[in-house]
Order: sequence, then C-alpha cells, then structure tokens
Amino acid sequence: MNCAANIVVVGAGPAGLAAAIHARQLGLTVTLLERQRFPRHKPGETLHPGAESVLTRLGVSAPIVRASTARHEGISVAWGDRSQSSFHGAEAGVLWRGFQIRRKHFDLILLNHAVALGVDVYQPCRAERLLLEGEQVVGVETDFGSIRSPYVIDATGGQSPLFRRLGLGICAKSPTLIASYGYCAGALPGLLQAPRMLGGALGWSWIAQVSPKLVGWVRLSFDGAFQRRKPAELDPLEDIGTARGADVTWRRASQLAFPGYYVVGDAAAQLDPASSHGVLRALMTGMMASYQIHQVAAGTTSPTTAAKRYGCWVVEWWERDAAALASLYRQIVPDWPSMLLKQDRISHG
Repeated sequence: MNCAANIVVVGAGPAGLAAAIHARQLGLTVTLLERQRFPRHKPGETLHPGAESVLTRLGVSAPIVRASTARHEGISVAWGDRSQSSFHGAEAGVLWRGFQIRRKHFDLILLNHAVALGVDVYQPCRAERLLLEGEQVVGVETDFGSIRSPYVIDATGGQSPLFRRLGLGICAKSPTLIASYGYCAGALPGLLQAPRMLGGALGWSWIAQVSPKLVGWVRLSFDGAFQRRKPAELDPLEDIGTARGADVTWRRASQLAFPGYYVVGDAAAQLDPASSHGVLRALMTGMMASYQIHQVAAGTTSPTTAAKRYGCWVVEWWERDAAALASLYRQIVPDWPSMLLKQDRISHG
C-alpha cells in the first residue's frame, strides 16, 4: 500500500474519528487506519452533556440522539455522607441532558460519517512505526506498506505504540489507578432516568442503565487494586461475562505535538472516569489537532507555533480537570496523596 494524504489518522476511536471528520470539513485529505474490525467492545457509554454541541459541529448529533437509549438530566450521587441528585445544569431554561449510548454504536456512527465525507479508511490495518526524515515526520509504516503524509495524528490510546517507540516521556499525576468494569442483564428502578455514583474512603462505583435490559458498572479503588466483584446493588442481576480492567492513572504525554505529529485522545491525556469528560476530551483534542494542521496548511501559522498552541491547550485543560477531580476526592479522602498531585512523576517508555 503506497498512498498519500494531507493527514494520516491512526486509531478510529472518538478522538481519531473526530480528527478525521473535522479535517475533511476543513478541506484536507485524510487516511484513517484502524487495527480492529468494527464493532469493537469498548466501555464508555455515558456522554457528558457538553458533547452535544461538539457532535453538532461534527454533523452527527441527529443519529447519536436516535441511537441513545436515554437522555438523563443528572445523576444520583452518594459521596461520603452526602446524598443528592446532581443536575447537569441548564441554559435559557432548558436542562442539559447527557447521553446513554453503546460505544459500538457511537463509534460506528462517527466512522460512517467520516466515510461519507471522503475519508479513506483502512481496517484492519496496524500502524507499525512513524516514518521520519531527520526529525520531520513524513508518514507511517503499516503492516500493508507505507503511507506518505506530512502529518500523523496519533489516536491509538493510552498505550500508544507510536508514542512509546519515539522514547518520549509520560507525566503522571496520581497513584496507579485501575478501573474495573462489567455488565449485568436486567434493569433497576429509576436507573434509566439517572445513573448512580457512590463514593467512600476506599473508592467509588458507578452504575448506569446502558439499554433497557443491560446495566453497566465501573468501580475504582484508591489503593490501585483490581475490583473483580460488581457493586453490591447489582447482586440481584446476572453477570454478563467477566469483569475487565483498565489503567486510568492520571497521565499525559510529556510532548503532545511537534511538527508532523499530534497526540490526541487518551494517548495525549487521561484522567479516571470520575472526571466525566473522557469522550468529550477525546473529540475536542482530535478536532483541535486537525484545526492546527489546517492553519499550517493555509499558511497562517508555522508548524512549530501550531504544535505549541495545541500542547498548551491540552495541558491547561488537563491540569484544570485534574485539580477539580483531586478536590472532589479530598472530600472523601482528606489525605489523598498530595506529593504526586503537586509534582509530576516522569517515566520514559
């Protein structure tokens, strides 16, 4: 496979698909590589209300709304000794509503829209390494051949093989955190209207009615342990499969962009699911990377300036969300590890 494009996007999750869609909206040619066939099993079925305006900008809000199993106006929260219904907010008298949608449907809607806009998709296709000429990225080598491109957007997730092979650093800002998740058959009263979150000194759990007959759950222990057992509230329901785990340690890439290469989504920055902005952050980092590349292609800014702007924007957002999440955790864990929250730990992959 020998082809060329303005941008090669590696990874067809929300970040990569948003990058591809927005780049096409800006008139750039795009090749998208995804190593797995769809549908893929991925967690993350609850979307923050802030995603709606972004989905509208991408042109997919209507099919996302149709595929949503619920539009909840808030969540039920028991946090330490405090219990309440927490509403997302309102604007001009209209309540903001989150989305409940299966990730396999969400990703497929985005992928179909990208294809309709003219994105060339290779799936399954594995990106092996970046192609470099000196310090300039000039494309990517895949298991089917090389693709030449002046820009590569890395949306391959928190364990990005492309990023790791560059030998760049990872900045971590929390102890090791593992989110456990699973599914149960059935339904609980009121859950379709409002997902529930329970937090205490040992950690937190989240349950949501993913569809009328399917409940999804997530647990996180502050000691970093994998929690194999579902929340006790779900004991009456039958498990579907076994619990899985994901490393959700707060971390970001030490270098988020340089001329020819942008890191987006979880490959760029990650917080644990309690931040509630994971999918929204993925969409917006993908769009911002494409926008900066377009600015360079249009001659309105330099490659170095565009990369710096993107990096500063991601770091500012991530630091702000990390501080808010740390403050939330200190409500139930006053001695939440302060040393790691004040100073980044840097490891090299």
